[in-house]
Amino acid sequence: MTNQEAAYILDPETTRQALAPYALDCQARMAVVNEACAVAANALRETGWISIKDKMPPTGVRVLVCRKTRSGKVVEPGIAGFDGFFTVPVGRTKNVTHWMPMPKAAEG
Repeated sequence: MTNQEAAYILDPETTRQALAPYALDCQARMAVVNEACAVAANALRETGWISIKDKMPPTGVRVLVCRKTRSGKVVEPGIAGFDGFFTVPVGRTKNVTHWMPMPKAAEG
């Protein structure tokens, strides 16, 4: 099941239509809803910001970072080093507060 299919099933605006094929089969309907919930929970885990106080990304892996600057916060790609610094487009910094895995490329 894709994220879009899960959203269609779980969205209050479309859930009745999405679950109509399962109207007479309670077990199948529950299985579909459970799968949609699992897909949604996984998507939330993958897209949630992670504080560097809680967990550092793997060294050398490209991730999205949120870092403090003089003018506010910036979101950009970064790579965690073994020394606590992140390599970002403007150089190296320790001002990263949160990170998340890079999103998957768009389909199509």
